[in-house]
Amino acid sequence: MSLFRKKQSDAERLDFSIVRVNEENYALYDDTVFFRVHNRERTPDERAQPRDFGANLAMLGDKNLRVYAAKAGDRFVGNVAAVFIPKVGHPFYGGRGYLDIDELWTAPAYRRHGIAYALMNEAEHAAKEMGAVAVRLYVGGTNRGAYKLYKKCGYQDRGGGAHWMVKEFM
Repeated sequence: MSLFRKKQSDAERLDFSIVRVNEENYALYDDTVFFRVHNRERTPDERAQPRDFGANLAMLGDKNLRVYAAKAGDRFVGNVAAVFIPKVGHPFYGGRGYLDIDELWTAPAYRRHGIAYALMNEAEHAAKEMGAVAVRLYVGGTNRGAYKLYKKCGYQDRGGGAHWMVKEFM
C-alpha cells in the first residue's frame, strides 16, 4: 500500500498510535525518510538491500533528542523530531531551555486525520518532561496548512521579521 494512495474519507476514522523511534523500529522510520526525500517508496530491490543504521541509532541515544512517529498499520506515516537546547548560564532559565521542533511531517495521503496534531502533543509532553520553558519552531510563510495547525495547537506568531538562515557544510 502506497503512502500516496492510502486515502481515508473524512468520515472514516484512521487508527494510529504515536511511538518513540528506537532501535527496534528504526527501519520503519528510515523508510519514511526515504519516501519524504525521494517522493516515492522503496522498490522491492531497494528494500532487500542491507542497511546500516549505526550512526543514526547512536544519535537516537542523545538525551536531548526526541524523535516520534505515527504508526498506522505496519508503517510510519508521519514523524516529528525535536531537540532540547538548554540556556546555559542564563539566570532567567535556571538551567532550563527550549525544545526546538526541527521537523514535522505527515505522508500526503494521511494528512487531515489528526496525526500532526498528535505528534505535536507528544513533543510538548517531552518538552515538559525535559524541563523546557517552551517549544519553538519555524514555519515557512507559504505553508498555510502548517501555520493553521500550530495556531490550533496554541502556538503564537511572534513575528518580528525573523529570517531563517542556514550555512551549509556539505
